[in-house]
Amino acid sequence: MKKLLVLAMLFGILAVLALSLVSAKTLVAGKIYNYDYSDTITGADVQVTCVHGGVSNVQNTISVYDGVYAVIYEETACYYDDEVTVYAEKDGLSGSKTGIVNKDVVLDWDISIL
Repeated sequence: MKKLLVLAMLFGILAVLALSLVSAKTLVAGKIYNYDYSDTITGADVQVTCVHGGVSNVQNTISVYDGVYAVIYEETACYYDDEVTVYAEKDGLSGSKTGIVNKDVVLDWDISIL
């Protein structure tokens, strides 16, 4: 029984160490809405641009069910205090939002297409 407990503790310690070695990531996510936020828009083309160290890092995606979009950047491409712009377009209508990556390294931005 003691062996099993020691092995479980060792596994837990190794898991924590492994997680600490994983590089940080920045998540930019939200929903795309119509002009008055009364309905979500599925199938909008979404472009996320993060300026890190003077370099623009662009990722493209599409809003899926319920208007949700999401992109993940590695720490070397987008991180705390970097500027991010999200641009969405569908059927000739578009909208955008610009801001700074916060201390939590997560941006949760809803965008209206006008």
